[in-house]
Amino acid sequence: MLDKSQIRLINSDNQKLTKDIKSCEKSKLLKNILIDYEKEEDFPLSGIDSETLKYIIEYLEHYKNREQFQLKNHLKIMILKSIRKTTLRFRIYFKNYQKNLYIN
Repeated sequence: MLDKSQIRLINSDNQKLTKDIKSCEKSKLLKNILIDYEKEEDFPLSGIDSETLKYIIEYLEHYKNREQFQLKNHLKIMILKSIRKTTLRFRIYFKNYQKNLYIN
């Protein structure tokens, strides 16, 4: 029997993971599953393998005490950093390409 603050997630590999509800509610997918299966203790996640679920749970537990607004800002910052890196790589590649055009 589980504590009222815990749920059991069952992935596509039939592995069972017991986690607290607070961290799982940060995910919209898991939150909707909790609503759909509110009277049950086991929550099937047939489309998620054990490796992927491990990373999802690790992320959710890391951010379980943060507000949703903070998470969105954190994700925006990560995306902007990625875009900047990609833009910089493209500029370097384009400059090298232009140099090769002028040389040849």
